[in-house]
Amino acid sequence: MSGCGAFDDDELLSEKQLPASSCSNTSCNGTSTTKTCSNANGCSTSTGCQQQQQQGSFGSWARRQAATSTAAPAEEQQQQQQPGSLGTCMKCKAAPAVALIRQHEPYCNACIEAGVIAKFRYATKGQGLIATGDSVLLAVSGGAASMALLWCTIAMQSAHSSRPERGKVPFRLAVLHVDCSAAWGVPAEQAQQRLQQLQAAAAAAGFAEQLLVLQLHDVFADQAQLLQLLQDQQQQQQQQQPGVEQLQVQLQAAHLSVAEQQGTSQQQQQQQWRQQWQQQLQELLGAVSDTTGREDLAAHLQDSLLLRAAAALGCSRMLRGECACRTAANIIAEAAKGRGFSVPADIQLLDARLLQQGGPAVLRPLREVTLKELAALCTYKGIAWSDRQMGQPRQGGSGSAGRGSSAHGAASVNQLADRFIADMQGSVPASIYTILRTASHLQPFGFNALAAVPGAAEMQSSAARQSAKKQQQQQPQAQAQPEGGGQQQWLLCSVCRAPLPASAAAAAAAAEDSGAVADAAARDRLLLAGLTGAHSRQLCYTCNRQLLYKVEVQPEASSAADTSLDARMQRLRQLLPPGMLLEDD
Repeated sequence: MSGCGAFDDDELLSEKQLPASSCSNTSCNGTSTTKTCSNANGCSTSTGCQQQQQQGSFGSWARRQAATSTAAPAEEQQQQQQPGSLGTCMKCKAAPAVALIRQHEPYCNACIEAGVIAKFRYATKGQGLIATGDSVLLAVSGGAASMALLWCTIAMQSAHSSRPERGKVPFRLAVLHVDCSAAWGVPAEQAQQRLQQLQAAAAAAGFAEQLLVLQLHDVFADQAQLLQLLQDQQQQQQQQQPGVEQLQVQLQAAHLSVAEQQGTSQQQQQQQWRQQWQQQLQELLGAVSDTTGREDLAAHLQDSLLLRAAAALGCSRMLRGECACRTAANIIAEAAKGRGFSVPADIQLLDARLLQQGGPAVLRPLREVTLKELAALCTYKGIAWSDRQMGQPRQGGSGSAGRGSSAHGAASVNQLADRFIADMQGSVPASIYTILRTASHLQPFGFNALAAVPGAAEMQSSAARQSAKKQQQQQPQAQAQPEGGGQQQWLLCSVCRAPLPASAAAAAAAAEDSGAVADAAARDRLLLAGLTGAHSRQLCYTCNRQLLYKVEVQPEASSAADTSLDARMQRLRQLLPPGMLLEDD
């Protein structure tokens, strides 16, 4: 897929959707099938309106809805717990169904597994994005999506580099978990228990090595300190391998005293570092008064830490376990927060905006798979996960992806988007794919194209080439990519890495450098967009509103408007990790 944003209707929506027109109230004459109105524009169920429907007029989805419209949600959950009550799998027509996925379609465990692994292979190996010799970093949070992604990755990894198994790829895999428990005040005992459960779940998924674990406050470490933290964990893993046990005994016998002294000093030094970094993180999050801004800031810090860790480990690819449900909720939330310009960049399969700066190419191979499918796969494989249900408030902890609930109980924009998607999915099963298909019409950026990754197009499978060619023929009106494709340098936000509108930023810079006051209306528009000021051009519109205008300034700062804005930016520069915000020219 060249744009990585188009969806195959035959693959995603195998059944016809209900028409958008409202239903008409008719009385049953005994010859037609009646059902409770479930149209989005029709009457509510509480009114008892009945819709006259001929058999098969709306497809099999409507017939299944007519048969199950009177079932209570509790009864549906009981049916899902009893595989035999769901009937036969609609795909293989043989095995008993275990879950209702997509448009309430019954699927068995084997068909769910085959569908998930096929989409994963097509998005990675089929697109040429994971090839022989690549170094891959997989970020796990403990949820169903990330644990299913870990299982799919290990299933595709070949253990023999010289003679790989059929359909598998020999590549180096590192699994990293960012623990956000300290940021949201989770007790240390609970966090340690959570890490032990995550390690056991990773072992059940087939990952025999020890997970790499970083704390969220490690984002304040410089690259040398971060590299030392990762190397110490890797050395501990190598020492635990049974194949080098005798060599370890000899080395320890020869250098025992020196190793103990060096190890003790390094541990003490790391503890001092982390205590200082934890205080800085608490001060940074406490200075942001906006609930949504605090959640997003923690998520941006987590993303920055993952990218820096991938660069330190020498990984050229990073896999993220973002499923269709999470992507749809992010689309709604980002659009509501004013980050609509960068939405196309964050929903594609490929994100290579930092590849030229030494960062990894971020892949989202599960973005077309629902959370229910991934949860069913984990249950089938015996992999434990600790994912919250869609629509429930985001709780703090290591599995929350850096988003915690407000101390005052106020719902953030992210929580409201989750609940909205959950409600929509409960009433209209195709709502998630409708949102994804609508967002896919937005023009992606050059760093989302396959050409942004050198050599990926040559490794692309024939099926992927044919699919990309078909999409180009079906969308001749799509705008051409800018010259240079993925090589174009975009101006990125210093905090969230969102691409900034180049034309608006250039106009703001030109207007301020010239000092012209003729176009006052244009300057006012740029001021409202948060693009005026040399320091403000480092932040996108959303970060301006969530961070710059919400950060608490020191009491001794001046109350003047311009000076206060400069003071807020200076305060942010002191609180954020070093190098994230550049000094003003």
